[in-house]
Amino acid sequence: QAVSVQPDRPEAVAALVRAYGAAGQFDRAQKVLDGALKRLPDAPLLLAVAAELQLARGHYDQAVAQIERLPAQVGQPLTLRLRFYDRAGMPAAAAAAIDRALADGTSSGEPRLRLAQAGYLMAAGQLHESMAVLQPLRIQRYSPARVEYLAGQLLARQGNLEAAKLAYEGSLAARRTSVAVRAMAQLEWATGQETAAVERLSDWHRAHPADLDTGFLLANLHQQRGDAREAEAILRALAAQDPDNPLVLNDLAWLLRTSGSQEALALARRAHALDGGPI
Repeated sequence: QAVSVQPDRPEAVAALVRAYGAAGQFDRAQKVLDGALKRLPDAPLLLAVAAELQLARGHYDQAVAQIERLPAQVGQPLTLRLRFYDRAGMPAAAAAAIDRALADGTSSGEPRLRLAQAGYLMAAGQLHESMAVLQPLRIQRYSPARVEYLAGQLLARQGNLEAAKLAYEGSLAARRTSVAVRAMAQLEWATGQETAAVERLSDWHRAHPADLDTGFLLANLHQQRGDAREAEAILRALAAQDPDNPLVLNDLAWLLRTSGSQEALALARRAHALDGGPI
């Protein structure tokens, strides 16, 4: 059944177009959008939704053409651009969009945007360019927990593990976060400090037992060390917290597969039923 909205209300139009698109009713979505764009041809939100719709229909070039109609400005236009580039998997374009938006001398939110730009550049594989953007933020001590964590990621990818360790230490000193704890533990593991890695993860996991990502990593490291019982205990604790998590059940089934128990098969079947995909 067709639903009508006032075409001069971009938020309402966008919600309706997205609803039609999610239902696969692309022609109906396009009709609503075309009507709204006749009234408001330069509305940033409508242009962004038009790009999203073209992307959903597989019309990549048309989608990019639509998003490029947005003005190069900090604020809603840039936010909409970045959201589109995230969905389209275009990190290099997102980094360039931030440069264009800041080219007019706008300083509002620049450090935050530069940090995002460094992340996009790293995702695009432009590691030296990413570090060049990040270094002034490190000097300014802007948000060191996030900046030093990203610096550690970059340095580790460049093979500079000692410098990466120092960066992670700086991040953890500013604020202990699960991503930084895991990154440091993985670095320790990679450099032969297996006990330190396991102890670091164990300390965090005891304090944050609901942290699934850390629990998974800790169980995996225990398995690699041959500590199957420790790995099983962690996975069972995670399964008790989240009994309908197919990833937890599947990992536990995989761990128990060599035992020949019926439990492993039952867990694998339940994981498959919950996930609907291959085990």
